[in-house]
Amino acid sequence: RRVHRRQGLLALARGEAIYDGFTLRMLHRAGWIRRDGVPTPAGLAAAHDAARDEALWALHRQHQPGDADALSCHRLVPIREVLSSDALQSLEARLDQPEATRG
Repeated sequence: RRVHRRQGLLALARGEAIYDGFTLRMLHRAGWIRRDGVPTPAGLAAAHDAARDEALWALHRQHQPGDADALSCHRLVPIREVLSSDALQSLEARLDQPEATRG
């Protein structure tokens, strides 16, 4: 279920079509899409959150590739449930910087 929810929200964030019936039903039951597959405002917000979480995980993998404990949760658990608030704040600050200055 977590994988379907995550992948469905990421597809919404990228504007991609979702073809899997189970994923469509999950997103609809959550109020994130209408019956015709169009995202609701809540769905767009959830999709934005999932995309940001995905970007934070990517930064964490890039800067802490040896963090096996956190990386084993990647994509199944929101990063805020795995990392400390300090580590999360550091990643968010990096993510919000222009790409050229991220280092």
